[in-house]
Amino acid sequence: MSLRRPKASWRGGALLVLGLASLGPAQATPPDIVNIGDELLALGKDAVLVLRRSRDNLGLYNAEVDSTALVAIDRQSGAERIWPVYRTRRLPDYEADASGMRMQVLPEAIAGAVNPYDILHELQARPLSWPEDFDPAPGKLHQQDGMVSVSYGDGLIYRRPLQDMLDSLAASQTALAEDIPDYTRFGPLRLGDLLSDRQFAPEQCSIADPTRLDDRSGAPPVVLVRLRCEEEPDGQSSALLLPLLPAR
Repeated sequence: MSLRRPKASWRGGALLVLGLASLGPAQATPPDIVNIGDELLALGKDAVLVLRRSRDNLGLYNAEVDSTALVAIDRQSGAERIWPVYRTRRLPDYEADASGMRMQVLPEAIAGAVNPYDILHELQARPLSWPEDFDPAPGKLHQQDGMVSVSYGDGLIYRRPLQDMLDSLAASQTALAEDIPDYTRFGPLRLGDLLSDRQFAPEQCSIADPTRLDDRSGAPPVVLVRLRCEEEPDGQSSALLLPLLPAR
C-alpha cells in the first residue's frame, strides 16, 4: 500500500544534532543497526497476527527509534499484510540534564497508523493467551538436508525448506521498509538502505520455539518457528515468526 511520509519532528531532529555534536573526539559513532522481532498477538481463521517491532540506533550511541507494525501472516501461504501502528524516538534530554545522561521518549506521528484491534475485528481474530491457546504437546524440531521440520506425537509433521524461509525473511524486511513511513536519520542511509535486500546466510541463522496453534475453527492448526539471523554478535538481526506447512 502507498503511504505518505510523515513530517520530520524539528525538535527531535534538533536534539539529535545536539547529541551528535556532543560526542567527544575519541567517540566514534557505531554502525547503523536495525533489529527486528515478532511477538504473537492473535489468531484468526485465515491469518496469524503478530506485532513486528524494529529498533534503529540511528548510527548513534545515545538515540534510537522504535517502530511497531501489525502483520497478518496467511495461515496457508505465509503471505503478509503490514500496517503501521506506533513509533517513538528515544533521545537525551539535554534540557533536563546537560550531560545527556537522562533520556526522554518522544512519540512520533506515523502516517496511516491503525489500531491493531480494529484489524483484529476486521479479520475476526482472537487475541492469544498463554498457556491456554497454545498446544501443550512439545514439537520436535529437526533440520536436515536444507529442510526444517517439526514433528508431533500425534504423527503430524510440518516442514519448509530453509532457503524458502530465508527468502521469506528477506522479503519481510524489504516490505517493512517499503510499507512503513520513513523517518529522520543521520547520515546518507535510510531505513530502506538498511533493510531492503538484507540477506542472511544459513550459518548466520538459528531456528527455535516451535509453536502449534489450533483455534478449532475448522482450519488446520498452524505451526510457527522463530527464525533468528544475526550478521555478527551485537550486529543487525531479525527474529521473525514463520509458518511451516503440513507434510503431504
